[in-house]
Amino acid sequence: GAIVIAYQRASGLGIRQAKVLLASIPMTAVANIDSLTTFNSSYDEIEIYGNGLMPSATDTLAFRFAIGGVVDTASNYYENLINSNSATSTTSMRLGSGATVLNPGRGVSFHITLLNINGSATMKVADYSVTYQSAATPTFTNATFASTYVATGAISGIRFFWTGASNFVASGQILIYGIKNS
Repeated sequence: GAIVIAYQRASGLGIRQAKVLLASIPMTAVANIDSLTTFNSSYDEIEIYGNGLMPSATDTLAFRFAIGGVVDTASNYYENLINSNSATSTTSMRLGSGATVLNPGRGVSFHITLLNINGSATMKVADYSVTYQSAATPTFTNATFASTYVATGAISGIRFFWTGASNFVASGQILIYGIKNS
């Protein structure tokens, strides 16, 4: 059998509480996939899983955060491949390193962990990995990022979009989980 170990604080609360499903978003043929008010102060961190997302034409997937339900399009994003640095701000974070998701193809899948979402004056961190078909041969691209978001205010949600203004194809799904405060 398995051995399960649990830790408790003096308060009786566990060190890490449960992962809670906050949203399950099936893809539809729209330009933006929004979940702008899903995050709240009940959660220390957020995990987002995307599986099989497709653009209507070959394009690059990106995301932006919302504060108070309003999408932040300012230059508050610093995207970094693992073991690199960035001194240049951008207006979004790309799920890919400049390459594009092929259509037709097998789409893009990713896992994003958001840390410090409730920080009002501190940086928020987005750790994410992504895999997508980038050429017809087929060729698959994998990338891992540790990026920073520096806007003030707690993050309330997220918007996914294609940088070349493609629509999403009605295939794939995004799942958003909250990790409860302990």
